[in-house]
Order: sequence, then structure tokens, then C-alpha cells
Amino acid sequence: MLIGGALANRFVELAACWAVILLVTGLYIWWPRNKASIWGTILPRFNVKGRTFWRDMHAVPAFWLSLFILIVIVTGLPWTDVMGEQIKNLASATNTGYPPYAHSFAEKPESASVIRTKDVAEDIPWATENLPVPVSRATGYLPLSLEDVDYIAQREQVNKPYTITLPQGETGVYTISTSHSKPGDNATLHVDQYTGAVLSDVRFDDYGILAKGITVGIALHEGRLFGLLNQIIGLIVCLGMIGIMISSIMMWWKRKQEGKLGAPAKPKDPRVTRTVFFIMLGKGLIMPLVGISILVVFILDRFVLSKISPIQKWW
Repeated sequence: MLIGGALANRFVELAACWAVILLVTGLYIWWPRNKASIWGTILPRFNVKGRTFWRDMHAVPAFWLSLFILIVIVTGLPWTDVMGEQIKNLASATNTGYPPYAHSFAEKPESASVIRTKDVAEDIPWATENLPVPVSRATGYLPLSLEDVDYIAQREQVNKPYTITLPQGETGVYTISTSHSKPGDNATLHVDQYTGAVLSDVRFDDYGILAKGITVGIALHEGRLFGLLNQIIGLIVCLGMIGIMISSIMMWWKRKQEGKLGAPAKPKDPRVTRTVFFIMLGKGLIMPLVGISILVVFILDRFVLSKISPIQKWW
């Protein structure tokens, strides 16, 4: 994410989607089967050592934090390139995203079909990124000043903080938008740069049910849905995830033999393998990047790595 760009975005998305698979399959493997004791299941055993201790430090916190981790991951997916675009397409196809347009006067404003709000402004709500941008009609006149547009924002009761994006070209519009406060304050307005007419006005109440849910989820993800408590919960989940990763590394280190990679043995129960396989297959169909990565790993493992003798000695 620090590097930026499409490639970095896809790596972040791939890691997030694989985290969902690891979480779901991990819970399935962990799920108690004919085990009466709560120790090592929902409470860690502090009187044990070695790999068993690290197993408890991995499985027990992962169980308690699983729902919160899943929420953090899922609420971040709308920002991703591939899954995010699928979510937007779903919202459009089911009419549960933003309305086709929302205007405050007369007839529907004309709009260039290829120009979307995300093409002319950056600081906008997720739900209105694909909102069509209308055009300013009264060309040849002097454009409004920023002070005039700021007055319009206050008149239209757009809550601060908001951003005013300058028009692009003679037919461009001023865009007033806010997405950094409470979800209910979300607003995206397109204003004629000459007359000050509000050509398009979309608020949180105009969103469809899916767009509203995602908007609330984004606020939860960013830690601004219910203030400091939201941020504290996010911090606990983040620290918990770091702890889960450290404990998994320690389990691997305790398991691996000298000169080996420490790949785990196949489960004794073949039903476990089949269930995990179908979970991965299902997630791969829903999340395209995961599906592609599974195919790549399978091809490398089956047809490339298996043919290289030195690598086989490491398993």
C-alpha cells in the first residue's frame, strides 16, 4: 500500500482474500470434535510448553477474534480493484447502490456517460464513485469563486469536513463531497460552475441497502463509526492478528526438521482434506485473485517443483 499503484493494490487484495480462507479453514480444523475440555479449545493452556503452547496461543485468540478479523477484512474489500469492482457491479445490477441520479430541480441533468465522479474528484464516498457527472451549461460567463461554492455547501447543509473539487474545463462542475465523518453525513453534490445550480445531490439516504451497508462498514474499518471505542477495538484486533501470525511462525519452527521446510502432514481423516479443498474452491470462485493464485500454485507444485529433486528433499 505504501508503494501504491494497481500491482500493490492487487497484492493487498490477494493477501486479504487469502486471510479469509485461512480464517475459515482454520476454524474448521480447530472446531472441537469429541473434546469435552475447554482448555486448549476456548481457553489457552499456560502450563504446557513447546509446540502445544504456541498452538494454544494461535488457535484460542484466533477463535475469539475470528468474527472481528472477518469484519475488518470484508469491510476493506470495497476499496480493492477486483473484488471492489465486483461489489459495485452487484450494487448496480441489483439497484442497491446509488440512484441513477439525484437532482434538486426540474428535469434530469444531462451527463457524459463516460465521465464518473471518481474521474474528476478523489475525496468522495465509495457509493458515489461511479455517479455520472453532469455538465455546466452557461458557458461564456465568469465561474463562481470558491467562497461562492462554500456558501452553497453551507446552504445545502453539507456537514464539515467537506472537499470542494474544481471544475475540469469549460463544461466542468464544482464537486462538493464529504465522506470522513459519520456515514449519515455522506454527501456528493455537483454544482454548475457558472450559475451555482445544484445539478446533482446524492446523500446517504439516497443510497441503496447494499451501498448503505458498505458505507457503514467502511466507517467501521476506518475507526470512525462509534469514536474511540471503535479505534480501540480495531487496535485490539490488529495486535491480535500480529500475535496469531507470530504464534504460527513459532509452531512452524517447532515442527520443522533440520534442513526441511516443515510442510504439515496430510490429515488422518480424508474428510478434513475434502472439506478444506471445497472451502478453498468456493472462495476461489467468489474471489478471482484467489482462484488464479490457487491455479498458479497447483501448476507449479504439480508440474514444476515436483520435477526438481533438490526441492523435493526440503519437504
